[in-house]
Amino acid sequence: MTILDQPPLSLAEARRGLAELRQRAHHRLGLGLALAAAGTALLVLGHSAGIPLSIGAAAAALLAALSRDDRSRLLVRLVAQGDAWSIPEVARAARRLVSARERRRLAEGLARAAATVDPRKAEFSLVDAVRAARAHRRLNGLAVAFGDEAVAVHPFGAALCRRLLCDAALSPLYNPAIPDAELDRVIDRIERALGPWSPS
Repeated sequence: MTILDQPPLSLAEARRGLAELRQRAHHRLGLGLALAAAGTALLVLGHSAGIPLSIGAAAAALLAALSRDDRSRLLVRLVAQGDAWSIPEVARAARRLVSARERRRLAEGLARAAATVDPRKAEFSLVDAVRAARAHRRLNGLAVAFGDEAVAVHPFGAALCRRLLCDAALSPLYNPAIPDAELDRVIDRIERALGPWSPS
């Protein structure tokens, strides 16, 4: 299974998944706040029982953050899927992905991936250095395009780029079990989502 081969979610599945993750994050955050308040009150009163409650509050906050992260990844997947934009949350995520701030982040990520051809920079990177070296010119070209606001970028391409850089299990930039040719396939799709630009 790779980024491009994941089966598309139906609109019903997409809406259900987004709602469940939103509810889960809100529930865990509410639980964390309640535990934090109780733990703080007990500690102020000198009761050591406040310590495990405070630990529980931190754990609940972490779980809430993980749920938000899962929801963010689902939104990116749905933008990349291309047929779920009738869902308002997905449409908003699509607009965010082509904002100037997000484009800069993607450009920086692409440049860092391309830079792993330098052994000094590859030492602390999870990117497959051999694959990054082979795709070095194309990754740098994408970095330039994403960093140039004069170049139109379709949200599909931005979402696919985000998945390439962040979804390690399904990304051919990170996972050596994915065939080499898959990286070219993903880059081809991202390049086709750009405006009047082609790699030199």
